[in-house]
Amino acid sequence: MMYKVEELLLMTGGEILLKENPLVKIQQPTIKQIALKGESEFFRSMNIFYIGAEPLIEFINQLETLREDEKEILLETITAYDNLLFVMQASTVDGTDKYGIVKLAQSAFDLLTPEYRFNFDPQKQEMSLISLKDSHSIVVDRELFTKIKSVAEQIFLLDKFFGDSQKEKLSPAAQKIADKIAKSERKIKEINGEKEEDSYFARILSIMGMHADLDYLSNLTVYQLLNQFERFNLFTNYNQNMRAALAGATNVELVDWYKKI
Repeated sequence: MMYKVEELLLMTGGEILLKENPLVKIQQPTIKQIALKGESEFFRSMNIFYIGAEPLIEFINQLETLREDEKEILLETITAYDNLLFVMQASTVDGTDKYGIVKLAQSAFDLLTPEYRFNFDPQKQEMSLISLKDSHSIVVDRELFTKIKSVAEQIFLLDKFFGDSQKEKLSPAAQKIADKIAKSERKIKEINGEKEEDSYFARILSIMGMHADLDYLSNLTVYQLLNQFERFNLFTNYNQNMRAALAGATNVELVDWYKKI
């Protein structure tokens, strides 16, 4: 179920209340809070909302107890919730978090729901949020997970980072291999004296820091920072083109820097 967060709430960075029973509070973390967790850890944790369906599809297709038409019905109803639940179950089948999927989910929910502790019960195949205040438990079922995913996509503008070509489509085992390759590549870069890729948010802070206080910018949410950055780009483009037009340049397009972003 898509959950629409009002634009004003996104712009003000306020707490988002999902009217479940009981109430679920979602915070909009600031850039500074994300920095404390680690930017790479932040982006990795957001992958829980985009785990590919391949492992679950393969499992369903191998079920001999189901008819082909029953399999088709199941395959048509697979959601991000089902994908995450399946790989967490696979990751904990030996009593450990073999592929680190549960840890990744905990990391994501720590940012989004800091008043709760994320828990996964392999026996019940159930995700839940446990209140740090009074220990009451909220089951994260398909509907609630879908709402939380929808909120995360809006407050973090995840479409900018997880387009169709970027969404995680690897099985847990394949992802583990990919991580080892990435780690080896980083080690080679270190040996060769090459620098790691620049931080995305640090680069934006550096640019915007020329016109605003860095501490102020660091306390913005992802939505606020990217919104201001895009508005800044529109205004800069407008200002440059206006000056060019006043200087006699022709075929200059004046963008509407007031437009909705």
